[in-house]
Amino acid sequence: MTNNQPGPEGRSWSDQKPAEAGRKLSVKRIALLVLLLLAVLVIYAWIDGGEQPLHPIAQPIPLPGQAE
Repeated sequence: MTNNQPGPEGRSWSDQKPAEAGRKLSVKRIALLVLLLLAVLVIYAWIDGGEQPLHPIAQPIPLPGQAE
């Protein structure tokens, strides 16, 4: 089954050169991979959240008048 409707250059899709068809697929594939990686990054950031529980700051403070 072939698609004989004219493409953007006025040629039918079956007349396209394999290199042109492969290039278009690779551009689509790269765009899909970039979107997939971006989605994974956003999901990871959402799950991680970057939040940490509050930790008390406990350290000795030198006070004037309490010389040893």
